[in-house]
Amino acid sequence: MDLENQCPHCGRSLAGCRRPRSAFAGPHTRLPPGAASGATEPPRFTWLGLDLGEGRYLSVWDTTGDGTSWLTALKADGSHLITHARRTDHDGHWLLTVPGLDASLAITRRELPGSPGAYTGACQVTGACAGEEIDGHGYTDVIGY
Repeated sequence: MDLENQCPHCGRSLAGCRRPRSAFAGPHTRLPPGAASGATEPPRFTWLGLDLGEGRYLSVWDTTGDGTSWLTALKADGSHLITHARRTDHDGHWLLTVPGLDASLAITRRELPGSPGAYTGACQVTGACAGEEIDGHGYTDVIGY
């Protein structure tokens, strides 16, 4: 299938895609990397996928490089929350503060081999979220820094 007639989100043909047309940049146009912002630099971001245990998960994105992040929290009941967070470096690990979840999480990471040009790592997560102690794990990608 040629990319001009393929949905950039689900991979189906444009005729078979069920996404609302407002979900795309124009009439199903695939934008080249960086075109939306006018940037010509390669992509830069930090992503964390964290399992906090008991059916609670966080997906954290920092696209500015300064620790200002947004995240999606999936709760055990299946509901989710999208909110902001702050990731700071502290003695070789990260501290993630999420006011919307009353969370302060320490994240230690260990680099996994085999990702040239990127940092890919396994994470351990400890701290507190909404008054409960957390002992979880996760995964991180750091691209372009």
